[in-house]
Amino acid sequence: MNDCNFDILKENIRKRMSDKHMTQKDVAKALNTTQANIAKHLKKGDDAQIFTLKQVCLLADLFETSVDELLGKKIKRQNYSVEQICLFLAELISQEILKPVDVNVKETIWEENDVMYDEEPGFTQITNVTSKYKAFYFPNFLQIPAYYQSHVAYNLLDEFKACGNSLTKGIEINKFLNKFISSFNKHNEGILDDEDYNSIIQTHFNSLKKLKI
Repeated sequence: MNDCNFDILKENIRKRMSDKHMTQKDVAKALNTTQANIAKHLKKGDDAQIFTLKQVCLLADLFETSVDELLGKKIKRQNYSVEQICLFLAELISQEILKPVDVNVKETIWEENDVMYDEEPGFTQITNVTSKYKAFYFPNFLQIPAYYQSHVAYNLLDEFKACGNSLTKGIEINKFLNKFISSFNKHNEGILDDEDYNSIIQTHFNSLKKLKI
């Protein structure tokens, strides 16, 4: 923890305490310490106490964020190769988590002109062209209540497999995608600033961690 900027850490903790309407006493309870100790940790100056790695991890859980976010570290985006993307999609399709479907989309395209070898190449814009694509969706299914007896649940699952989709993951994936896309669009439209957007997206991802499936 010696290479961390503790001023940023403390500022992020204060902000999240404010966002969640938490007091130093609330934080102290989560860290199994006293309010006086939390005050010493959050005070400004070189004589402030330093949070341990274990405490930072507990704080990340408390605020439903990541250790990197608390420390002010930017999460590096992974630049996936075409091969990685294709392998990932193929795996989801093979497990029937992702379902492919054909769609027709009207769009504007650019088509290269036929030119002689001594002419400059050029392109022509063509509008309202119907392009065919492979799209994907995550299918939902009727959830089986927990109070059903096991043999009844298994029979229902067999029926679902024969008539439709029996995976529980589709429902939760669709819930996440609807929330994520809504937040993403609001960010693009300027309704959400970067800070609020990142906070909301982190909350969406944290909700997935709590799932049992």
